[in-house]
Amino acid sequence: CVRFYDFSLRIMAWYEDLNAGPVTSVSFATNIAGNIDDSASDFACPDFVVGTSTSYIIGVECSLFQEIEPENRRGAVLVQGIGDEAPCIAAHPTMDRLVIGVADG
Repeated sequence: CVRFYDFSLRIMAWYEDLNAGPVTSVSFATNIAGNIDDSASDFACPDFVVGTSTSYIIGVECSLFQEIEPENRRGAVLVQGIGDEAPCIAAHPTMDRLVIGVADG
């Protein structure tokens, strides 16, 4: 969940339907001129990327907060990483193939 508050600690927006696990990091876009739309609501922020402890990286547009249906507020999965240690790694001897085995499947 990512929440935005004003300086009086009143909640302005929240992104709780990402369904990607506990958030560990947030990174905001630097080209905010084209991303912020003040006409849509009182809240505006640059688009951002969220990293989670379950090895997901989710792209989130500020406008997702305005969506009604929870399925439309999930963001875009950019990367689904390996969520556990990798005890098995094998490379093909002649082809550019790599196989990684993890404990959680």
